[in-house]
Amino acid sequence: MALFAPDLGLLIVSRVLLGFGTCAAYPASMFLLRSEAERTGMRNPGGVLALLSISNQVIAVVGPTFGGLLIGLGGWHLIFAVNVPLALACLVLGALRLPRRSTVRTQAGGGAWTCRGC
Repeated sequence: MALFAPDLGLLIVSRVLLGFGTCAAYPASMFLLRSEAERTGMRNPGGVLALLSISNQVIAVVGPTFGGLLIGLGGWHLIFAVNVPLALACLVLGALRLPRRSTVRTQAGGGAWTCRGC
């Protein structure tokens, strides 16, 4: 939506929607880490958590520079266009790497875990 926004108002609306989707990424990754740790029996996925932390720090440093480069090369639309192939790559990698069987667990009173779909 932001890629084709004709004015600032629609750009702001699309950026707010993008922000809602983005804010779900970190909790979702924490959930995936926990469920994968339970599936594999690994209590502390320290290496994965370190990699996640490092990637967050690197993006915070590289992001503004990369964004400025994209704006210089193709205008502000290009900073949103780069998200399309990245999202497609994430969907493909998720389909290839994430477990296919539903092992979603929910927390039911008192900290006990029950399995939904097992």
